[in-house]
Amino acid sequence: TAEEKLVPAAMPFVGGGGYPLVGFVSVNGQTQFFDAKKQLLPVMAGLSSSSLSKPGVMMSVGMARGCGVELNKEAGPTAGKVKELRFGMQTGPGFKAQKDLVLKDVTVTINPEESGAFIWLGPAFVTEHFADGVYGCGADGTWRLHGRAKPDLLEDQKTRKPVAPKKP
Repeated sequence: TAEEKLVPAAMPFVGGGGYPLVGFVSVNGQTQFFDAKKQLLPVMAGLSSSSLSKPGVMMSVGMARGCGVELNKEAGPTAGKVKELRFGMQTGPGFKAQKDLVLKDVTVTINPEESGAFIWLGPAFVTEHFADGVYGCGADGTWRLHGRAKPDLLEDQKTRKPVAPKKP
């Protein structure tokens, strides 16, 4: 595309044997949360080919509760707002610079089923945050989402402010 202010970026995934997961993701500063059964679970995310509603982010209800997502009372339990959503990225020459894609006040769709603790990133998310996005496996066996991102959404990983999960 012709938008020149974007910078090349890649979001690495881990776990090549099963379903590749985003290498780093946090919701409101949390990388872990307690579910309704008081189990400590990791915050996990992956890509979905489903046409998720805009902005293309769906989250399980258990994760939404455990990470303090504000539910939109007008939309019922099917929508919420995440204060901060972070994804680990690689940018710069040779994709060696470690940055985070930091999204503020993100509206997410809440999956009302207690079927798991997961964030699904759909095509609308890729279109919005990765111009010319391409998802593929490199020669090193690592899956990555490549594209171009807005530089004002990229922050040094040193700005992470980890939040301990709150016990239910």
